[in-house]
Amino acid sequence: MILNIFLVLILIFLSRNIIIDNFFNETMVVVPDVTNMDKDDAIKKLKKSKLYANVISTRSSDVPINYIYSQLPIAGEVVKKNRVIKIFVNDNKSNEVPDLVGKTLTEAMSYLENNNIEIKRVDYIHTDADDNTVLAIYPNTRKIAYGEKICLLVSTKETMDKNVMPDIVGLDVNEANRVLAQIGLKISDITKVDNTTYPSNVIVSCSPAPDMSVSKGTKVSVVISAPNDTTSADREKIKQDNIDEIIKKAVDSNNTEDNKEGSEGN
Repeated sequence: MILNIFLVLILIFLSRNIIIDNFFNETMVVVPDVTNMDKDDAIKKLKKSKLYANVISTRSSDVPINYIYSQLPIAGEVVKKNRVIKIFVNDNKSNEVPDLVGKTLTEAMSYLENNNIEIKRVDYIHTDADDNTVLAIYPNTRKIAYGEKICLLVSTKETMDKNVMPDIVGLDVNEANRVLAQIGLKISDITKVDNTTYPSNVIVSCSPAPDMSVSKGTKVSVVISAPNDTTSADREKIKQDNIDEIIKKAVDSNNTEDNKEGSEGN
């Protein structure tokens, strides 16, 4: 009887080891360390371990160009074979931004997150469009530098507080005037200045500052980033007639879009 029990225990122990060894060897692997490696070499090393690479290009000062500075999961973790490993590459190229206008905020955020593009700010404007519909993206260029953040202008049915200055920093003049028009204000003075933080023709500061108290007739002054070919000697005030022309174009453009949508609805 005791001998039988002893034999059964031995069989269970051996079977357990065989199952664990086979299961681990066939389906599980240890994630190798690919940080501080060239991108192509890192991908090859992951393939040898039966793992796939999801290359995410960003900017980093920790490693040379085209080298890996971080990975997820980290080295040493045990994962299933064929697992996708995120590797973050130091890249000085640009990132393409799709046309997200018309998408829901959720859809836009999901795409941007999957493509490692961070959102700097979400601004809301009262329109007849569905709530949380993306109306504009800033900077409004098709490509941005890796690591550069973007701003989204999103529709809302809620009205703005007419006594509080909205945050228009990061928007261009047209979209800023669309936001200000909701509280009966408009940009009355524009100054250009060299700025490397923001793209060209984007508002870098405003007066009154965001969240300050305002009233009808309050004059709004803004400073916008000068085009890349503008030197500090070229800084100038934009004349009022040019400002009015910008505002007129923005209003006409908005009215044209509204009329088009009305025609399509009929």
